[in-house]
This record gives sequence, C-alpha cells and structure tokens, in this order.
Amino acid sequence: MIATGSFTLVGIQDAILIESCFKSTPVNLAPETPVSSDEDNSVPEGWSASLIGVSATHPYVWESQRKKENGTWSLWSTPVLKSSWGKQGAKMRMRTWAEGAEYLSGSDGEEYYDVVEYKTKLYLCIKKHIASEGVNDPSTSIGGYLGFWEAAQDWDFVATKLLLTERIKANQIDANGLRAQDVDLTGRITASEGKIGGWEISGNDLVCKGFDTKIRIEASGTRFMRINEEPYTMCSIRADGSTALSISTYGDTSTRALRITANGYGKAIESYGEVLLKARSSELIKIEGFACNVRHIDSSTNLETNDDVIICDNSSDITIYMSRAAITGKIIHIKRRGTGKVFLQGSICAQNSNTFITRLTVGDYVPRMFFCSGTLWYESAGKY
Repeated sequence: MIATGSFTLVGIQDAILIESCFKSTPVNLAPETPVSSDEDNSVPEGWSASLIGVSATHPYVWESQRKKENGTWSLWSTPVLKSSWGKQGAKMRMRTWAEGAEYLSGSDGEEYYDVVEYKTKLYLCIKKHIASEGVNDPSTSIGGYLGFWEAAQDWDFVATKLLLTERIKANQIDANGLRAQDVDLTGRITASEGKIGGWEISGNDLVCKGFDTKIRIEASGTRFMRINEEPYTMCSIRADGSTALSISTYGDTSTRALRITANGYGKAIESYGEVLLKARSSELIKIEGFACNVRHIDSSTNLETNDDVIICDNSSDITIYMSRAAITGKIIHIKRRGTGKVFLQGSICAQNSNTFITRLTVGDYVPRMFFCSGTLWYESAGKY
C-alpha cells in the first residue's frame, strides 16, 4: 500500500492510498478487471497482493490498482502488463526434438521458448541446453529430475488451453508453418495464396485446372447448381417447380441481358420444350436466317404443335386433322406434291369465305397457309 498527500504533526491531510494486485498468465492476454470488497487489503480472488515473478509457463505478469480517497476505495483499474519473460517477452517456438539442437527456455535475452514433440508427446524447455539423447532428452530430464523439460500434459499448454478452450483470437497469433486439424473458425479469414481443395488461390482468383475440381450447390436431387460437373458441361442447373436462371438488366440500347456467341459449327442455343419470345408494344423480335420445321407425310396424320411446313407426298387420298388445341397465332404451311388428294379436317374458314366448314379439300398443287385464332383455322387470302 502506498500513501500520498500533505503531512503535518497531526497526521496526513488529504491522503490518497493506493493498493496493487498482481496476476500471471501463460499468454499475452490481459485478464479480466479484478473485483473485491471496499475494505483495506482486500485482495481479489485469483490475484496476489505481492509482485509475482515470471516463468516460462506463465511469462506475463499483470498489475491492477485502486485508490482510496475520502474513505472510499475506487474500482480496480484495467490490468496493464507489469513484466514479461525476457526483455521483449519470448515467443513460443514449436519444434521436433533432435539430437544436437539448441533449445531455449525464454530466459532474459532469449528470443524463444521451445516446445518440442518427443515420442508423440509435447514438452516445454525450462533450461537452455544442447540436446543429447539419454542425458537431457525430455523422457529423462523432465522437471523434478534434471530439470531441462516440463511435460506439456502437466502444463497449461497454449495449443489446448487457448486455441481449443479459451479460443484465442487469430490476430494474437503469429505463426509460420502452422498446421491444424478439425478447426472450427468464426469471423473473417484472409488468404492471398494457397489451395482450397483442388482450387488454387491466384491473386484475386480461385483457379482450377481440370474437371476433377467441382463446385456443387445441392438443395436436393431436383434443385442444384453444379460447376465443372462433367467434361462437356461447365455448369448444370436444375430447379424443379421454380426458375433455374433469372437475368435482368436496365440501361440504354447498348445493354444486353444475355449475349451468346458460338464460333464454328456449333449451336449458340439448343432448346427443347416450349419457348416464349414476347415483345412488348414498343418492341419487336427480330430473327435473321429463320428456318421452319418441315415434315413430309404420305398417310393421314394429326397436325402437331411443332409443325411449320407439311409436304404431302401421298399417292392416295389422306386426311390431316387440324388441331383444336393449337396456340393462338400458330401458322402452318401445307403443300400437296403427291398424286392423292389432301383433306383438311377441322374448323376452317377458307379464303374468299366468311363461314366455317369442317372439311377442306386440297386438290391442286398451290401451297396454302393457315393461321389459328384459337379453335378456328383461317386460310390466308391469296395463293403463292
């Protein structure tokens, strides 16, 4: 206890009393601020009223103070580092025990204190020495005998106590060649080089060189996205009951929501299933080099939804049944080329007529075009 103030023959005037307490730690992490009762010489639990010496196992000593003014003690102050092992505080160095190597204990002037693996166990060096098997190796010279080593299982070892139990913060570790297994991390990770699985960190990129490295986003067997899944498909997406890929953009006439280029003889787009290309009132759909689906027939058949042009090669009479479920706006071209007649069966409004018939005979070789209004088929005006 320290007293300051004005002293007179009748005693101390305006005296300020100061008390200190001390605590050692195995790492450079300040302990929590101590708490004690408002009584003189009340030492907080886990703290010491006298200065503690440092050691290799507890290389840091912290001090907290409180003041007494006007008969009342203040709260204890935030702990500050009082002393440390070595001039700057020695650093832990992980090594494998080897004959002839020099090991340090972190004494004054020594930069490191060594922890070694020896016969699958860990030991802490507590006295500087040159390693010699059978003389000062960890098995024959642990604390209490020759005193060169202390068994890590009897020591509050940093790797188990802090990394696994107290969860020391990553910004308080400076390690080279650190190797860990079954690590549970929270917070931010920054890596500028290395690998993640088969992916290599290259600058700001993750790079893979082969189809043995994949990215799989699996919601279920019917909802997934897979990148590099197979040699001939770079990206696979499946989304049953929902949209597999949605693309939107805003901007001027130079904006493109999707641009596809196929060089050589491949296809820019290959689609199976219904396709909706819808232009709004002020827009249009422009197709250059459009080609229709052509089907040759020589017997009676139903009109199919994907028919565009039908060539009739029949030698005897046949009937084409015009679908009543065709999509409004569907256009079909029919050309009779064979010697047999062609009968069109359905709700048809022939050219030059305003009434509907259920059967139209194509007896000449003039191509005909029909468009669907829903359930009715209109033959276009004029022949071509």
